[in-house]
Amino acid sequence: KLLYKHLAQMNYVMPEFILVESTFVHDQKSFCMLPDMKITLLPSTSGKTETFTIGPEAGDSKPLRDIFWTRLRDIILDHPE
Repeated sequence: KLLYKHLAQMNYVMPEFILVESTFVHDQKSFCMLPDMKITLLPSTSGKTETFTIGPEAGDSKPLRDIFWTRLRDIILDHPE
């Protein structure tokens, strides 16, 4: 389950790769507008055009995974507490 906490952590580590848009969805049952989020993983900003997907159909997301773990390691080394 993806929680807001997880999304905030990923956005802190890789802000240029994650785009979060707040939207409203019409609920047919209650006839109300419910808040929702659209989360997009952006292509690499390093000049390469790469597409990343999440889930069982994801395929190889190794470039994104490598960037994430490298940045996470740097944050841990900078803040050992």
